[in-house]
Amino acid sequence: MFQATILEIGEGFFLVEPVEGCTELNSADQITVPMKKMEASPEPEVGDVIEITYNGELLETYPAQIKEIYGIKVVQDVGKN
Repeated sequence: MFQATILEIGEGFFLVEPVEGCTELNSADQITVPMKKMEASPEPEVGDVIEITYNGELLETYPAQIKEIYGIKVVQDVGKN
């Protein structure tokens, strides 16, 4: 599990940047995350911080990719600051 800031929202995926101090940041500065198993609300927006629960594997592409998602939830809503 890690937290990341949404940089871009594409068709069926998020492009995210892991937050400072995250071990994933040692492997990749940008990660593509499929929009799967998301909590119903709030709807994620660019700039929001999301928490991603996954199997721990990052595909070594650029940007990196997560294959197996267990859950995604918004932990910091940029629109509600």
